[in-house]
Amino acid sequence: MDARPSLGPRKVDFHCHLLPGVDDGPDTLEKALAMAEVAVAEAITDVVATPHALHDTYSPAEEAVIQSFRSLQEAILRRNLPLRLHLAAEVTFRPDLVEVLTGQPSLTVRGERRYVLTELPFYSYPNYVAPVCFELLLHGIVPVLAHPERNTYLQEHPYLLYELVAQGVMTQVDAESLTGRFGEPVQNAALLFLRHGLTHLLGSDGHDPERRPPRLEAALRTIEAVAGREQARLIGCEWPSHVLAGEYVAAVEPIPIDSRGRPRSVRAGWRRFFFPQRPRATRPAR
Repeated sequence: MDARPSLGPRKVDFHCHLLPGVDDGPDTLEKALAMAEVAVAEAITDVVATPHALHDTYSPAEEAVIQSFRSLQEAILRRNLPLRLHLAAEVTFRPDLVEVLTGQPSLTVRGERRYVLTELPFYSYPNYVAPVCFELLLHGIVPVLAHPERNTYLQEHPYLLYELVAQGVMTQVDAESLTGRFGEPVQNAALLFLRHGLTHLLGSDGHDPERRPPRLEAALRTIEAVAGREQARLIGCEWPSHVLAGEYVAAVEPIPIDSRGRPRSVRAGWRRFFFPQRPRATRPAR
C-alpha cells in the first residue's frame, strides 16, 4: 500500500495513533493533518500508523482502517507534506495471537507477517507471554513489544524483558517515557532498558496534535546522552528502516540485567535457532 522504503537518512516514528476516526487518536482528518504537520516540524520522515486492534474498547474493522489510511495519505500528498505513512497496528497481546495473525495478516507491520507491534497489559504480566513469543518466532513473526517500560510488573522484574530480548523479541520505547511525562518509575525503567540494550525502536505514541503530539527529538537527545549518538541513530533510523523493509535487524546482544534465571545455554537457545549470533553490547558510559 505504501512504497517500499529505502534505507536512506530518515527519522521514524514507529508507534503513532495518527489515523482519523478509528480509535482514541484524532477524530477528524484535520486533527490528523495537524499531527502530521507536527511530525514534519520534528523532522520525522516516516510515521507508522498503529491503530488499536483486538482492544477491549477500540478494534476497528479492517476496511475502516484502510479507508482512513488512504484518506490521510491522500490529504498529506495534497498538502505536499514530506511524510511517508506505513500501516500497522498496536495489537493487544493474547494467547491466540498466532492464530489471529494467520487470519488477519494486515495487523502485522505493512501486512507482511514479519513483525507485529503488540501491547502487553499495563499492570500484569500473563504467564503466556514467553510461550506466545516463542510461537510467534517459530512462525517467522518477530514480536515488537510496545512500551514495555510502562508495564508495572516489568518495572519490578526487568530481567523478564531481558530473557525475551535475548531470544529475539524486540521492543519499542515511548518518547515521553524517556523524557519523564509518564512518571519516574516509567522513566527509570525506560533508561534501564536502554542502558542494557533492550530498546530497538522509538515511537511517539501520539494521539492528538496538542496533548500527545508526535514528537521524538527530545527523546532522541536523551538516548544520545545515555547510550551515545550511534545508538540514537540505530533506534531512530536504521533499525526501524530494516523493520519497514521486512529485513532482519542485527541488533546487539543485550547486557544481562539479573544473574538469576535460566542457564545461559538455555537462555541463548532460541536466538541461536532463529537468528545469527549477534555481537555483544558494550555498556555505555554514564
